[in-house]
Amino acid sequence: MVLEESLVFNNGEDADEFIRFLKKKGCHAVKWKEGVVSKDTTVTGNLKEVIAFLEKGEGLSESGDYGVEGTASALVKTIISKSNGGKLLKPTNALLLASLKLTLGVLKDLMERHNEGDVIYTREDLLKIQKDLADLAGSSNRDELTAGLIERMPLFSCLGVLDENGLITTSPEGIILQNMIDPDHIIIERNVPDPSAFGDELLLEYDLSLDQVVQYTTQVRVRTGPELYFTCDPEEVFTALLDLAVDPESLELLMFNSIHKTYIINEIVGLLQEYQKISLDEIIQRMESFVLITDDIEEDAMSGLASPEFVQDIIRDLRTAKIIRGTDDNLRLGKGLK
Repeated sequence: MVLEESLVFNNGEDADEFIRFLKKKGCHAVKWKEGVVSKDTTVTGNLKEVIAFLEKGEGLSESGDYGVEGTASALVKTIISKSNGGKLLKPTNALLLASLKLTLGVLKDLMERHNEGDVIYTREDLLKIQKDLADLAGSSNRDELTAGLIERMPLFSCLGVLDENGLITTSPEGIILQNMIDPDHIIIERNVPDPSAFGDELLLEYDLSLDQVVQYTTQVRVRTGPELYFTCDPEEVFTALLDLAVDPESLELLMFNSIHKTYIINEIVGLLQEYQKISLDEIIQRMESFVLITDDIEEDAMSGLASPEFVQDIIRDLRTAKIIRGTDDNLRLGKGLK
C-alpha cells in the first residue's frame, strides 16, 4: 500500500506507546524488530578545539568560506537552498562546523546570563517549545518546517552538551544549571560526516581523539496503515512522537511523505468533487503531470508527476479507506470522506 508509512524506534516500549495512540485514532499498525549494523566515526575533545580543527582541516575560515555565516538564519538559508527534493542536505564537516559554532554561541549566552542553581528553562518554556514543534510539524510549507527545525537545532545541541557533561538536571520547575563551566573547554563527542579530513598530525595538534566503532544493534519498526492519512491529524501525530525515541531520519521521511502524499490525495479528491464521476484512466492521465500550489501562493507552485502504477495503488488505498467507491470506469466519492 502506497499510503502505508513506517517509523523506526530505539526501543519497543516507545513503539508500543505510539501504536496505542494510533489504535485509539482507528489506525492499524504493526511492529517488528530489525538487526542493524552501522559504522560510526566520532571526534572527542574541547568544543573550541574541535571548531578550530574543523576550520583548519577543511581549509575554512571564520569569514564563512563554507557558505554558512555564524547565524541560525544563514544556516537555514544554506540548507534550504542546497537541499534536493525537499530533503535535508547531506551532512558535511562544514555543516557540522556551522552547527558547533552556533551551539558554542548559545552556551556562552547561557553561562553569561545564569549562575549555578538557576532554572535556565522553565517547564512553561519547554511546553512552548513542544507546541512550536507540533505547529511546525503540521505546516504544509516544507521550507518553513525545515527552517523552524534548524533554527532550534543550536538549543537542542546546547542542552545535549550540557547533559552529557553532567551540568544540568531536571526538576518540576524545569531545567537547572548545576555547575558553571567555560564553554570553550566543554567536552563534546560528535559523529564525523567525513573522517578523511582528520589526519593524525592535526588530531595531535588539537588534542582530539577519533574513534571508529562498528555497532550491532536492534531497532523496532512500526508500519502504519493508510488510515493514518484520514483518521489522524498531523499535528496530533507529531505531538505524540515528541517524547518518544524515534529515529530522526525516519521521522523526517514520514513528515516529507505525509506532506506530499496529502497533496496528491487532495488532487484526486478534488477531481471527484469537480466531476462527480470519473474513470481511473482519466485520473491517471491527469496525474501524469499536475501543478501543486502550497498555501494558496502561486509562486510556491510545484510540478507533480505520478506514475500510472502509483495512481492505481493510491486509488486502491482510497477505496480501502472508503474515500472512493465504484468501478474503474465510474469512480466517485465514498462515505469515508470527512
